[in-house]
Amino acid sequence: MVKRIGLTQTRRLALTGARFDGAEALRLGLVHFVEADDEALDARLAQCLQQVRQCAPRANAATKALLLATETETLGVLLDHAAGQFAEAVLGEEGVEGTLAFVQKRTPKWAQ
Repeated sequence: MVKRIGLTQTRRLALTGARFDGAEALRLGLVHFVEADDEALDARLAQCLQQVRQCAPRANAATKALLLATETETLGVLLDHAAGQFAEAVLGEEGVEGTLAFVQKRTPKWAQ
């Protein structure tokens, strides 16, 4: 939590046992969204899933791995790795399909 919301906020919450609602969790950066009810939550989830499904699955997996690597890798190593993965992705099956779909003004085959 310290990395996410900072030392002082984490210390305050940990040492006081403070309770807080969704609005406060949003303000602190602990959550991305707060919804009023189950129906709104289901709609938000459907929207997020639809956005993810529009992305190339292997590209998403590579992006997630690169983001996680920012915690352990030096910037130079990370940039070299990212450049290599980007080149592979552009020339790979998903990259070719994405480029063709863009040029042909259609949805890529991997988009659901």
